[in-house]
Amino acid sequence: MNDEMIEMSKKDRDKLIANAMRGMYVSNNLNAGINSVDKVFKSIGRARTQSKDSIRNALKDPTTEANIKVLQNAVAIYKNSNGLLKQFINYLSNILTNDHFIVPIDMTKFKNKEDMWKKELETAKYLEMLKIKKNFIWMMEELITFGELYIYRDEYKDSINIVKIPQNLCYICGKDYNMLNKFAIDIGSITKKSLGYYPKEIQDVWLRKSEGRLKKDELIDNKYYVVSDKGVAFTLDEWGMKGVPYFAHILDYLMTLEDIEDLDTNSAVTDNFKLIQQLVPMDDKGNILIDHEAVGIYHENVKNAVPNGIGVVTSPMKINGVFLTDSKLKNLDYATKIKKSIYDVTGFNDDLFNGSKSSNEAIAMGSVVDTLLPLKIQSMFEAWINEVLKKNSKTKNWKVVFCKSTEYNNLNLVKNERENLAVYGSKKKYLALQGYTPLEALNIVLNEEMLDIGSKMLPMQTSHTLSSDGVGRPSNSDNPDSKTSTGESESE
Repeated sequence: MNDEMIEMSKKDRDKLIANAMRGMYVSNNLNAGINSVDKVFKSIGRARTQSKDSIRNALKDPTTEANIKVLQNAVAIYKNSNGLLKQFINYLSNILTNDHFIVPIDMTKFKNKEDMWKKELETAKYLEMLKIKKNFIWMMEELITFGELYIYRDEYKDSINIVKIPQNLCYICGKDYNMLNKFAIDIGSITKKSLGYYPKEIQDVWLRKSEGRLKKDELIDNKYYVVSDKGVAFTLDEWGMKGVPYFAHILDYLMTLEDIEDLDTNSAVTDNFKLIQQLVPMDDKGNILIDHEAVGIYHENVKNAVPNGIGVVTSPMKINGVFLTDSKLKNLDYATKIKKSIYDVTGFNDDLFNGSKSSNEAIAMGSVVDTLLPLKIQSMFEAWINEVLKKNSKTKNWKVVFCKSTEYNNLNLVKNERENLAVYGSKKKYLALQGYTPLEALNIVLNEEMLDIGSKMLPMQTSHTLSSDGVGRPSNSDNPDSKTSTGESESE
């Protein structure tokens, strides 16, 4: 075998090896490209603690404890990260003004007027410590967010604290004779570090359990402690042991909307991205004419020279952009449709928040429908407050009445009540509708009565308030030149 044949064999061998390596490279990169589709999609979508599949599976049976926890965690996250859900919850929890006043249950229980004033003042002071107008807002927000609310009334001499108990530690274990929910709390899941947050009753039970002094019959399943009547639970499902978030059904829509918006953002970045391609010189047979290291050096030189927003690719093959559709416009259309679907499934008018149309009767009627859930929750809170008053010896002959006033109808209710006062109406209700608490209203009335403000603040003098004895508009008989019913001359 001569040297030429040996040399040819070497070239053929190198070519064979090169083709084999090239084939392996193409195959590996093809597989890598196919496997990267999921990674690319995930890079477009947002990272979440729960996936769409987990949310959908939880919604198939939202009554189990595990699924409820998944939905509650998701809503808690989206409440702070998603503007639509945050606005929905804030809207419903703040739509009521929580105006209220107190009325006696049995007037025969009072000895005299002074006794009644004294008892009413004590009740008003007690209600003032409960801070109804403030606490009802966050209580309603929590109940709408998680579908359940567990609170404990921690009373002191001069104040009352309404403590929220974490819903993941509790479940409703029954009802009392007034149909208020009683709840039990998982004592073992309370840590020593968080113990100081809880009321003294729960702290004492935790300490007794940790010291082995708690009897087994004091716990349910050797785990749950039934809280006294100072604790109460609320749920949107009257007979449920656990609550489902009110807006759990729109989580899937919110995730889809986020993905579409992220895809639209990604498309906007891509549309403004510039790409420079430099071709690697090759001969007619497809052989690269320059060294591989030289190709890398040229590539890095160009890449370092271009500004941000411009990419560089060095390849022996031409690169062409492929546009399947006018995706940017379609993404925007998809986002609009999904937002419309979210408003449809929630029942809110899509012109309510930053709408493009003017206000109309549909929006006004929609605002009435929007108050149905808050009013239902308010009635639950009202029953609880009245039960608290009933169990207190100083306030047991009084009850709270809410005005069912909202941010929409408050001005009309004030106007109607003012007109009712001319015939028959409640001044307590009138003052309540103006935002005064029972204690404020009572003190205002007593204070103005003692100062005799009514006699000092007389109406301004006009022709309608003055007498006819030489003051005010003269009568026709006093003016012989008058020709008209108003006393004016026809010649004037």
